[in-house]
Amino acid sequence: LFLLDMGLIAEAGKLLGEAKNPMIYVGSGAQGVSAEVTQLANLLEAPVVGYRTGRGILDSRHHLSLTMPPSHEFWKKTDVVIAIGTHMRIPLQQWGTKGITVIRIDVDATAMNKIKQPDLPIIARAEDALPELINQVDSFNHKRDSRKDEMLAIKAKWAEQTTYLEPQLSYLNLIREELGEDGIFVDELTQVGFASRIVMDVYKPRTFISTGYMGTLGYGFPTALGAKVAKPDVPVVSVAGDGGFMFAVQELATAVQHKIGLVTLVFNNERYGNVQQMQINKYGGRVIASDLVNPDFVKLAQAFGANGFRTHSLDELRSALRQGFASDLPTLIEVPISETPSVDRFRKLGMIRG
Repeated sequence: LFLLDMGLIAEAGKLLGEAKNPMIYVGSGAQGVSAEVTQLANLLEAPVVGYRTGRGILDSRHHLSLTMPPSHEFWKKTDVVIAIGTHMRIPLQQWGTKGITVIRIDVDATAMNKIKQPDLPIIARAEDALPELINQVDSFNHKRDSRKDEMLAIKAKWAEQTTYLEPQLSYLNLIREELGEDGIFVDELTQVGFASRIVMDVYKPRTFISTGYMGTLGYGFPTALGAKVAKPDVPVVSVAGDGGFMFAVQELATAVQHKIGLVTLVFNNERYGNVQQMQINKYGGRVIASDLVNPDFVKLAQAFGANGFRTHSLDELRSALRQGFASDLPTLIEVPISETPSVDRFRKLGMIRG
């Protein structure tokens, strides 16, 4: 149990209410307060930024919703920022906080002094703190002009900067369409997964599941099985590379035995693609142990008793997804791909992490 420090809440409300250009960063600790974050954002006309574990807390279709890289543009003029259930690693470690007052709400007291001690640390559950904070903001808030045009311009610029991410964008747009409003997407350490964190629209909390900071290769398929068991009536898609998928391929047996109707897309380039790109770009092209010998994934799925498809076009992929969603058996869709463009340019600019 936490005793909420109302003095700190009042101070935070005053700082945010009087701020000219406030900003909100959210992580997994804010997944249960989507409505409150949305209310706070609307009160302040403050952009809300989610990266990996913070996606979907504010609907991507809201004009104030940003992913991490384009938020850097607004950060340059931010005067007060509040981090809710997130370490806010990238801005704190790489962007600097000169002239910015940092407020943090976190349930873990030991996390506060990691990276950089906030100006105003509030030890509390977001579910307890946000309603009280909103009341305090209301007392001090001043009317700001709508940021809709400004935010839409930032979003448009970001969309232009990421047009090179093909075929990932086309795959993700198709998946987004087929998942509908409530479908769940589980990312992985593969180029389609990396791109999803910064370009894919997410509509609701807990519908974009990510490994987060640790970057655990191979976690996606078994994690997605758990998501489908928890939410059997909504479509769930797991994306994986061929290397990552093989970490837990044996769980196909579990999925067939228990009729877990997960749809898994295996993007097969017959290598640990990200590792090989690093070997080529950072180590003088010295490629070692990153090429793979794979099974026939369609035959493998069928051998387990699962549905298996191989697709070579977006239309074929759409058809396979729909068949998978309609089945109570697991579905594996192999998508052969060649070399894909990397999100690494944004990593070099300090806008994302690995």
